[in-house]
Amino acid sequence: MRASHFIVARCRCAARCVRWGLVLLVGLTLFGCSTIRRQCAERRATCDSLCQQARNAKKDGYPDQADLLLNEAVRQRPDDLETRRLLAESLWDCGRSQDAITIYEELAKLHAKDLRLHQRLATMSWTAGQHADAFRSAESALRLDPACADALLVKARFEASRREFEAATSTYIRLSRAAPDRIEARIELAEVHVERGYSNQACTVLREVLAEPLLTCEHRADVEWKLGLAYASEDRWKEASQHLANSIEVRPMSSMDWQMLVTAKRLSGGDLSELPAKPLTVAANLSDPTPSSAWSILRDRMLVRGQILAGSGTLPQDSVIRADFQRSAQLDPHSSTQ
Repeated sequence: MRASHFIVARCRCAARCVRWGLVLLVGLTLFGCSTIRRQCAERRATCDSLCQQARNAKKDGYPDQADLLLNEAVRQRPDDLETRRLLAESLWDCGRSQDAITIYEELAKLHAKDLRLHQRLATMSWTAGQHADAFRSAESALRLDPACADALLVKARFEASRREFEAATSTYIRLSRAAPDRIEARIELAEVHVERGYSNQACTVLREVLAEPLLTCEHRADVEWKLGLAYASEDRWKEASQHLANSIEVRPMSSMDWQMLVTAKRLSGGDLSELPAKPLTVAANLSDPTPSSAWSILRDRMLVRGQILAGSGTLPQDSVIRADFQRSAQLDPHSSTQ
């Protein structure tokens, strides 16, 4: 009997020890987790503070100091997604584009279903000139969301850069449906039409863009100029002259641009005295400010065509050239190609 009581007592004692052991283990675990969470929070706060200081230093003109702060932020970085993403954005803002891209690449592998990571990586890679990588990231984003506007824009630009115009046109149209407010995409679609030789379709797109009420003055002037060139390629010199003239008060004009406007004005039978005097003085000293593009190529082609039309006397249906066109063209210092 005594043995039985002794065994029961020992069992109860062992059970109490186990319970207290579990309580102690849970307490230590909770204390440890709390400590780890506090340390992570402190590192996260330190990382955020360093990133903000780096951005301020960069803005104030101290890039070396910004670089040192970011190096410390990288050393302090916790492993949570949001803080590493914000760190990458700070690196990007401070000009360390490849470091930012590297972080996004790591995050995109770890969080393959996070749309934000893939679409931002696509945009960053494209801006950094890593076009093939940008396209792959855009494709990953589009698998998660077929209407992702940033990814569609990168995809369309990549296809256009490879002169895959059918594919680029299709992607730009998808983008215009998914994000009709992306004006730059519609202008780029018009450029693709021009490169394909479909200037009439470019005119349609650019007219729609001009109808947008929120266009800035600079955007409107740029669209007016491009629409004028598209009309010129259709031998619609009256419309070309009107839209080219609409842009000259805002858009920087090179001598070649001014010659294009003068040619369109004359081929449409317009009065050159209607043109303002200000661009004349600017054009004399301003070389072509834009790199070669579909639009500058179209302008140069239209200049040659205008000279041929003027020299041969063969006029477009809706155009009239004044009798003194050829004589005045020879006298006009802006009519010679530089």
